[in-house]
Formats: sequence, structure tokens, C-alpha cells
Amino acid sequence: MGETYRLSCKCGYAKELNLGGGLAACNINMVTRVFLEEKLKEFNTYYINKEVQSFLVENELSLCDKCKKIMITAVLKVQLTNNKKLQIINDCPSCSNKIRIITDSPMCPKCGQEMIKEEIGQWD
Repeated sequence: MGETYRLSCKCGYAKELNLGGGLAACNINMVTRVFLEEKLKEFNTYYINKEVQSFLVENELSLCDKCKKIMITAVLKVQLTNNKKLQIINDCPSCSNKIRIITDSPMCPKCGQEMIKEEIGQWD
């Protein structure tokens, strides 16, 4: 189950985003639908060789530095049998630039002020 958040700024910029993972987060068909084949080359090698212990697709808060857009980005988190971890992140759907996952307080892409992040619901 995931959470719905509202990000808002004093300048008026606001966005609602569904973060986390839903029921299909551990489904291999979801992985192949969400990520480009090029992004999955390394994962597929491990998967075929039965070296994937577990995997999960989650929406994470992210920013495209080129487009200056706050968005959700699908992230594939993989636990391998050798205790190593693999993380695959989609690129920006607008410009194909690499996406930066936001782990701290998000800054408004319009004015640069810190945004308020509040949970407003859940989704599945």
C-alpha cells in the first residue's frame, strides 16, 4: 500500500503524488511494463540466473533538474542472493534526463522555498 502526499509552497505551487507501492509492486509483469528493456539488462541477467532474492517497484519522490519538475519516479529495488542490492531508476518521461530521488525536504521548483509535505491518503 502506498501513501498520497500533497506538496505545497507559499508561492502557490502544489502537487499531489502517490508514493510507495501498490499490490503489483512485486509482480514481474509490472517490472517489464514500467521499465525500458535497456534499463533492465542487468536485472534480467540476475533474474535469469536465479540470483534475485526479492524485488519491489515503488514510486519515489523525485526531481528532474533539467525540466525543474517534481514528480514520482518508478524505482526497482532488488535484493540479490549474494546480499548485494541493485536499484534501477526510470529517466524523466519528458526529456529523458536522469532523475534525482528526493530524500530530504523538497524545494519548490518555481521559487526555491522549502515545500510542505503532508500525507492526505493511501492508495493500493
